Amino acid sequence: MVWPVDIREDADLSYSDLSSAELPEANLYCANLTGADLSDANLHTTCLKNAKLSDADLTDATLSYVNLTDANLSGADLSGTDLTDADLSGADFTDANLSDANVTGANFHDVDMTDTQLADAQFNYTIPHDENISPHDIVSHADLTGADLSDANLSDAYLEGADLSGVDLSNACMSNANLYDVDLFNADLSNADLHDSLFPGADLTSADLSGAYLAGANFSDTYLIDADLSGTNLSLNLSGADLTSADLTDADLSRAWLRGTDLTDTNLSDADTSDANLPYDARDSN
Repeated sequence: MVWPVDIREDADLSYSDLSSAELPEANLYCANLTGADLSDANLHTTCLKNAKLSDADLTDATLSYVNLTDANLSGADLSGTDLTDADLSGADFTDANLSDANVTGANFHDVDMTDTQLADAQFNYTIPHDENISPHDIVSHADLTGADLSDANLSDAYLEGADLSGVDLSNACMSNANLYDVDLFNADLSNADLHDSLFPGADLTSADLSGAYLAGANFSDTYLIDADLSGTNLSLNLSGADLTSADLTDADLSRAWLRGTDLTDTNLSDADTSDANLPYDARDSN
């Protein structure tokens, strides 16, 4: 049994049953909650900075406004968890499950989410209420390598410089997202909603963008080497992009801006380039 006196900083609560516990505003700084059952627990505004939560069960828990700075949540189950406006900076979510979690307004700065499951997660952008957290800290420079973000809502998210290599973003909503200098090498963006998103400087080498909705997106100076853009509408800004060996089969390039674009060995089979602003060498070849 866990007594109220046990709920304190640096406490050892590993493998404890804290399901449905009411722990709002508790101080669990550096606490050991490894393998603990915190399902349906109320941890609103709780301090869990530097806490050990590896393999913990946090399904459907309330973690809004919680401080999880530098916490270890590797292997934890946070499916259905409310992480609204939580400070997750520096936390380790390796192999964690955040499927169906609500992370609206959460701070993901320097977070490690390698192989994390984020299917159907809600990343709707909001400005955090904490005046010390900049809007530019939202997800920026996070490591999301290999994460499952299929069907996730990342609309308006700030992802500049994030590592999203190998991430599954199929069917995800990323409209109006800031993706400057993002690493999306070998990522799956098939059928994703990317309209009005910004990709300048991003690396989309070997990425799958087949069937993606790209209206109004900016791909200037983007690396799209060996990328699959088959069946997409690319009537947008691709100036300076590297499309070497990219697959643009059946792509709609009508009215696309392609000046300065590298189309070396690009597959344009059945692509519509009518009224496209093509590179001079491509125009000369026609």
